[in-house]
Amino acid sequence: MKDEELELLAKKGVLEKYYSHVNKNPKSLLARFYGIFTVKIKFMKAINIIIMDNLMGEHREQISRVYDLKGSTFQRIANNVTNTKSVRKDLNFLEETEYRVHVDEELHKDLLRRMAKDKEFLKSCHLMDYSLLVVFFKSREGEQSSEGSRENSRTD
Repeated sequence: MKDEELELLAKKGVLEKYYSHVNKNPKSLLARFYGIFTVKIKFMKAINIIIMDNLMGEHREQISRVYDLKGSTFQRIANNVTNTKSVRKDLNFLEETEYRVHVDEELHKDLLRRMAKDKEFLKSCHLMDYSLLVVFFKSREGEQSSEGSRENSRTD
């Protein structure tokens, strides 16, 4: 983590606002931060480390596609896709039509509501970077299944 990011999160109050937001909105799609640390080893430059939720967890080997979606097509293609775990972008998602997410109307509304709350939180912090990490896993039968994951977002 860059010093500027640490300054923003820790010293300008964004972490306190974030903590309040995720407590009030436990189904928020934002990534979960667990801690921020500065590590200093003798004769080395200090480094800032952020501990976040592991979205792939024990199912990492079953991943068949990962997309980082921002809702834009401007320069949103990953050209160096080398394997199933390579992170693809919006244009890749639009091109790869075999990977789609189908949700019922109630879940669709719920996801939009959660994203709107997260957007308002980010806006209140004068932040604009938001993406939805969508991960497709191979099901036990070999078919594709998807799960939205936090930004960034699980749908649980």
